Amino acid sequence: MNAGNTLAIRGVTSPEGGDFTLKAGLLAIVFLLCASVPVHAQYQLVTGAPLLDSYPTIEIPFEVLDNTAAVDSLTASDFMVFEDGVRMLPLEIECGDMQIASKIYFYFLIDVSYSMGFMEDTTLYDPDSVKWRTAKQVFIDAFSRLRPQDEGALGSFAYTFRQEQPFTSDTRKLVDAASGMELRSGTSIYDAIEIASALSAEKQGKKVIVLLTDGVDNGSRLTREQAISLAWRRGVPVYPIGLGFYKDPDQPWRVDEDTLRRIAEGTGGKAFFAPTSEDLSQIFSDIIESIYSIGCVLRYVTPDTCRDGAQRSVEIQADIEGMLLTERVAYRLPDLRSRLLLSLQLPSEALQAGRRYSIPVIADGEVRPGEPMSFSAELRYDPDLITVLGTATSASVLDGDMIDIEILQPGVVRISAADILPRRGIPYDSDELFSLDVEVASRSSVAALRFAFEVTYARQVCQMIATATTAETMVHACPTSVVLGFDTTIVAIPGQKVEVPILLESPIDFNQSLEYSIHVDYDASLFTYDGFSTAGSISQDLDVSVFPLRGALEIRAGEGLPDDTSGVLLYLSFVTAMQKVGQPVAFQLRSAFMRQRGIGIIASDCVPDITLVGHRLYTDGLCVPLLRRRPGLQLSQNSPNPVSADGGQTTFEFTVTGEAPARMEIIDEFGRRCALLVDGFLPKGRHSAVWRPDNLPSGVYLCVLREGNEIRTRKVLLAR
Repeated sequence: MNAGNTLAIRGVTSPEGGDFTLKAGLLAIVFLLCASVPVHAQYQLVTGAPLLDSYPTIEIPFEVLDNTAAVDSLTASDFMVFEDGVRMLPLEIECGDMQIASKIYFYFLIDVSYSMGFMEDTTLYDPDSVKWRTAKQVFIDAFSRLRPQDEGALGSFAYTFRQEQPFTSDTRKLVDAASGMELRSGTSIYDAIEIASALSAEKQGKKVIVLLTDGVDNGSRLTREQAISLAWRRGVPVYPIGLGFYKDPDQPWRVDEDTLRRIAEGTGGKAFFAPTSEDLSQIFSDIIESIYSIGCVLRYVTPDTCRDGAQRSVEIQADIEGMLLTERVAYRLPDLRSRLLLSLQLPSEALQAGRRYSIPVIADGEVRPGEPMSFSAELRYDPDLITVLGTATSASVLDGDMIDIEILQPGVVRISAADILPRRGIPYDSDELFSLDVEVASRSSVAALRFAFEVTYARQVCQMIATATTAETMVHACPTSVVLGFDTTIVAIPGQKVEVPILLESPIDFNQSLEYSIHVDYDASLFTYDGFSTAGSISQDLDVSVFPLRGALEIRAGEGLPDDTSGVLLYLSFVTAMQKVGQPVAFQLRSAFMRQRGIGIIASDCVPDITLVGHRLYTDGLCVPLLRRRPGLQLSQNSPNPVSADGGQTTFEFTVTGEAPARMEIIDEFGRRCALLVDGFLPKGRHSAVWRPDNLPSGVYLCVLREGNEIRTRKVLLAR
């Protein structure tokens, strides 16, 4: 090799025979060449948990760090976002104040109710206290994350609030205070927020409350909104952590998560949820970092708006000066679908028989305006008590004319609507969704009425979670008229005791209390009052008093429940005087009053009209031991008497001479003939005739028997 044309680099020979100096020189040249190229900055993409408060807008807090210094000159064109593999457009980037607070006052609040000592997701006592020990340890670890210039305070709450440690920068005091906390009964979240915010408001600078709870407030004197308002006015945001919250299918109305989100939103903080105590450490890290963060927010709108609680994967790509940074986050959207609780708004008083009502269907929950709504529900009821006629015209959320009513079977109707546009929305409040037009059956008795309302389907763009409740009320009815009288077939035997029943023929209601008063006049020369009895009668459970006067009785019955045992109101006993000749004797009821009242039913007095019948009894003479028999034409009292108009019949026994044509007919109180039972010659002797009243109305009728110039009559009581 020609030495004149060669670059000679001499040095020590290597053991392998190579030229070490040459190799070192080459390395030096490479080093110099590399040193002449600028060193690229090192970037890091740091993301926080997605924020769902403005769903379907998703907000993801992030920072791009340049060797730990935040980069804030970023635009949406630097990023791409993929949700479940689908690119999200458009994107928005918003960066806030890039200054970190010089000093922050942290007030740590921990729930020390007994449920913190339970096993995860149970109400069973945990002898190892895993959840409670983990919670205390995570608080202790959080104290070490505070910067030297920050201060922390510690408070515990159960039914009452206790300040375990005032504000201090000495973390050892906070650790000692946390170690000494004990479990107590009750949960008063809102009172604890109010006290902690008041103690924090005394400090100058940035203040925050970090709150950990695993339950629902059950003891605060303040409401949630009052506590939020006080913390907001004092400038103290709350960062609540829900430990172990889970969906309860038996209690779909639980709002544990919604409550913590509302606290965070109303005070300017953020809500976090830890399914188990194992997640607490990472949650606390996220909270501390979010409080200290000075980063940006990436914002996009997810196309899936049905809010069904599904987990979604999000990939964020950032192109920063040619360097591609990638982060992946996931969020499980809480089940924020619209919820509806439907119930019937029944009148405060009982439904009156024979009347028509418009019964509102009240919706508690959310109905979104401008979105068509479809639903299907079934209403079950007693068809003997109620008839559903359709929907009623009202200023409700839904137009009743657009709702279909279909009778599936007696007592079951389907109520449905397809793509009906609400007149207005319901923003998680209570409003009348629509109204039902119903008619109560005519009846004379009180009855319990139960509506069972069940929602089988509800949708407004997305499936809605809808439930319904049952409702119970009373149907109230009054007997309009009653008939009181004596059994005129009774014969009083001279010198013996006779029991005279006062008959009550009417549709009185044995489910309503009864009270009455009656005045009875009788011939004191023939009868001596000997007492009364209610055994086996309608009045046997009533407080009855009888006041004897000369030739008269005042009967009063205090309020009580009548007994459905017979058609006898009560029994009066008399001793008949001795007489030789049998005769009809005046035995008269007058000044009768009766009232029924529904038990537990407001304004339910019933005062029926009273018809008095059967004014005479027959007293026999000594010569005839049982009945006085008269020669010639005779007509005995019919049996039974009263007679039922509902398929009943009664029989008349009579005697004729056979000397002239006989004619027997039934006439009403206006003299109109209702039936002709006998018409023509009959042989001398005893005969009988049967009368079936069929559909005739209740009342007093007269049986008239004629033979030649002789006429005999009997009053007949007809009752339904």
